[in-house]
Amino acid sequence: MSRSSRRLRFLAHALLILAAIVPAWGAQSEAPHAARRAAVIAKIDGGVAIIPSQLANPRGIQDSKDFYYLTGAAQPEAVLVLAGDAEKREILFNRAGKWAGEGSPGSLEVRAMTELRSFLPRAIRDKKAYVSFPGLDGTLEALGGSAAISGAAAILPIDPILSELRMIKSPDEIQTLQKAVDITAEAFVEVLKAAQPGMTEKDIDAIIQFTNQRHQATSSFTQVASGPNSVNIHFGSTPRVLQAGDVIVFDLGAWFEKNTSDISRTIPVSGKFTPEQAEIYELVLSAQKEAIRLMTPGTTAIKPQEAAEKVLLEGLGKLGLVTDPASPWQRRLYIQHGFGHGIGLDVHDVWSWWSPKMRTETLKPGMVLTMEPGLYFPAGRLEQVPSMFKAQASEEELKAFVARVGPVYAKYAGIGCRIEDDVLITETGNRVLSTAAPKEIADIERMMKEPSPFNQIIK
Repeated sequence: MSRSSRRLRFLAHALLILAAIVPAWGAQSEAPHAARRAAVIAKIDGGVAIIPSQLANPRGIQDSKDFYYLTGAAQPEAVLVLAGDAEKREILFNRAGKWAGEGSPGSLEVRAMTELRSFLPRAIRDKKAYVSFPGLDGTLEALGGSAAISGAAAILPIDPILSELRMIKSPDEIQTLQKAVDITAEAFVEVLKAAQPGMTEKDIDAIIQFTNQRHQATSSFTQVASGPNSVNIHFGSTPRVLQAGDVIVFDLGAWFEKNTSDISRTIPVSGKFTPEQAEIYELVLSAQKEAIRLMTPGTTAIKPQEAAEKVLLEGLGKLGLVTDPASPWQRRLYIQHGFGHGIGLDVHDVWSWWSPKMRTETLKPGMVLTMEPGLYFPAGRLEQVPSMFKAQASEEELKAFVARVGPVYAKYAGIGCRIEDDVLITETGNRVLSTAAPKEIADIERMMKEPSPFNQIIK
């Protein structure tokens, strides 16, 4: 056989393999979205679900995360209709009347938007119509008014159905989330090596944005809170110059393929924690580790947070910062935010639906949740105790607390600390997705000694 014949034979063989692979790729990319639509159809029990691609709210027109979740497409002025009738129809109405997303539309039938107003009244007549209640006004606007669904037997919320589905991540979602987490961890490692006195919070922010954009990601939020700013639960970044002796509390998230990560870390600007900073840091880290240990299938969702709070309050008692770890008002003084939420297509993914159920619902495989205990010691906060808690304790008790705790609190005033990881619940326990972001004191201090190319740029 000649060389050219062998080459042609090889090329033909390669094309046959490619032809077999390409349809599989298309089917694989469509499979998660088709499975989600099928799950919705099964739950609406003969009804009709109506999901616009965009909704109007006080912040303006925004893309619907539910629409993207069910289609994998982001496009303006489109509506997805899922009919749970005998035919189990899945119809996407858009301006072009043809598929505009990546890959294949799969089981989706695509029609022109002009057909929606004649199709919908017939489809929902005497059937249950499922729509998003928080976005109801926007849905009706997209449909051309309330008359579009006036013939329905009942109008019910689609939100609980979609929220329950979105809490459990599919393998492709977990893979995308892992990439978002890895990008954020890389950005943290870069600033860990670069941070030093004389830089500004904005300098650090710039390194984070550079790393995100290098990986085709954008920032979902960036907190670089140094020194006195570190005691703020939510913060951004400012031109403040980093000072020796400061800590920086980071809260970082990156959007990657419409999914977001969420990692918090605390570091010393000088490269070494002071004894007081280390005491608070180790306490927060111990609380986080205990909570993550309990993030397993079948555990009531609130249990890890309560365990973290117990570790924190007992540790604060040992440091002399509380006089009674069981005191509700002393707990409120130090526990200033929740310690976890879902992540995914939103920073607090479907959390308004899930959080009220934390005392009754259990963790399930496929959930991806944060665990983020924190402690904050604003200067002057202890002086506010008598006025803050006068309804919870007597004046004598509050004054005695301030007198006893005040000298100890002064040692920690100005320190903030939060440590947050992204945790996947598995069949047998959990997997921390954000291990690439160092959080042990020894690892942080060692890595802060490493050289950074950014120090040659930012001077």
